[in-house]
Amino acid sequence: MRLRIVKKHLSMISLRAAADLLLVLCIAMSWEVCPAQAAPLSLSSLSGLTGEEDQEAFSNEKWSENYTDEDLKYLACVIYCETEPLGYEARVALGNIVLNRMNSTTDWGHVNTIKDVIYDNKWGRQFDCAAPKKKLGNKTMMDRAFPLFETILAGETGDYEWWQVDGMTGCIEAAKDVMCGIKTVPDSFVYCRGEKYFKADIASCKETGRRYLIIEKHIYYEN
Repeated sequence: MRLRIVKKHLSMISLRAAADLLLVLCIAMSWEVCPAQAAPLSLSSLSGLTGEEDQEAFSNEKWSENYTDEDLKYLACVIYCETEPLGYEARVALGNIVLNRMNSTTDWGHVNTIKDVIYDNKWGRQFDCAAPKKKLGNKTMMDRAFPLFETILAGETGDYEWWQVDGMTGCIEAAKDVMCGIKTVPDSFVYCRGEKYFKADIASCKETGRRYLIIEKHIYYEN
C-alpha cells in the first residue's frame, strides 16, 4: 500500500515538472517570435528628468544663453496652440518634442531650428497649427498666437480674454523651462498625438517595443 502511494506521489511530481518545463519552453519561444512589449512610462518614473530636486536654485531666465527671442516666440506659440488648456507637464512635453526633433541626427536631421521643426512638411504637416485655414483667412493658428505672445511679452493684456492671457503666460514660462533643460519626456521621444489616436498608437508602440507616455489628452512616444 505504501509503495503505491509513493509511486503515485512520484508520478504527480513528474507531471508537475513536465508542465513547468513546457511553460518555460513556451515563454522562451514567445520571446523569440514576438518583439518586446513596450511598457507605458509614468511621470513618477521620470522624476529624474523634471529637475524637481533643483527647483530652489532653478531660474528659467537662463533660457537666453542658448536661444534667441525668435526661438522663444515660436516655441511658446506652438506650445500654446497644441496644448492649451492642458497643464504644465503636457506643455513641457510638447516643447521637449520640438527640441528633440531639432537636435536629432537621424530621421529629423533635416530640421535644425525650432521654426524649421514647426513648419516641417517633409512627411506631411507635422503640427496642425502651422497649416493655413480657410476659416482663418488662410492664416495659421500660429499667426493668431503671435500677437497674443507679443502683448504678453510687453506686459500688457490688450483686448484678450483672461484665459488667453493666463494660457499664453503659462506657455511662455513652460517654453523657457524647456530651453533650460526641464523635461517631462525623454530625448528619444519625437511624436505627440491627441487622445483619438491613443488606441492605435499604444498598439503600435507595444508591437514595436517603443516606449510611450500619456499626459492628459496627449500620447508621446519614440521614433
